[in-house]
Amino acid sequence: MRVVISERHLGLNKRLANEINRLAKNFNYRNYSKIESIDRVLLKRNISVEKKKELLLRKLHSLMAETFAVNPDKFNKKLLESFNVRLASIMAVIDKLRGITYYLETTFFGELRAAGIKIPFENHRLRQKKALANDEFEALEYTAYELIGKAIILDKALLKEYSRKEKKVIKAEKSELKSLGSVLAKEAELLEHIEAKIPPARDVKMWIIKKPVFSHWAARILALLSYMEHIYLKEKLFFRQLKKNKIVKSRIKKKISNLIKEKTKLIGIMEQKALSMEKLKIDKQYKKELHNLTTIIRV
Repeated sequence: MRVVISERHLGLNKRLANEINRLAKNFNYRNYSKIESIDRVLLKRNISVEKKKELLLRKLHSLMAETFAVNPDKFNKKLLESFNVRLASIMAVIDKLRGITYYLETTFFGELRAAGIKIPFENHRLRQKKALANDEFEALEYTAYELIGKAIILDKALLKEYSRKEKKVIKAEKSELKSLGSVLAKEAELLEHIEAKIPPARDVKMWIIKKPVFSHWAARILALLSYMEHIYLKEKLFFRQLKKNKIVKSRIKKKISNLIKEKTKLIGIMEQKALSMEKLKIDKQYKKELHNLTTIIRV
């Protein structure tokens, strides 16, 4: 069977494997136990949603690379504690990224349409089907295989468990703006898959960190990361196109703190209007704006 995969995706996957190798060679127990707080990044609101998503994805990359760049043969209970703290940080970043993606899919594009701006965007969350196609899962399996072959921390004995597949490399991919909804839906699903592969700290025991379990687990979760980064590059290209419209560009560049202030003020005006009528009526518009405020607060 032949796997169709893009040249850019392969390149990202190879660079990730090289980074894992560099981190593993320079591994230090003391440095591994020093875990920086990510609250400052998570709570940052003096930047735009676009910039925050980019910042969080860089943080997710560094956290995952540093967390999994450890030789499973050298794991001990003390190291496991640091490993679990790192996994909790990864989960926190993923949760925030999911919030941002949901905001973009719903509130952001909904408000642009309400303002009369025509954007060929379709919210794929309304469809009751998976965003990732079968050929994409095959590509993920192939990149997991590639990571096992290239990353020094992973068990090479597992290579024989993967069926050898011929690859067809695509140099260029289509980037029509109308497929932006599909891109965001794929990101949302990839984040869900990464989240699903990270168990609660109480369930991460020493047996999970031993070969071959660790190698299977790390390869798959890192393959998801490299594909997430590949899909995100498409999103960046789409937003570059969107910013050709001055009104859209202004909305994209608006700080999160200002978006929250705007929405809070609007809801306040709606509540005052309802009270002045001696009747607090929770109509559809009020519920919609309340939902929009909630999506922004999660960002």
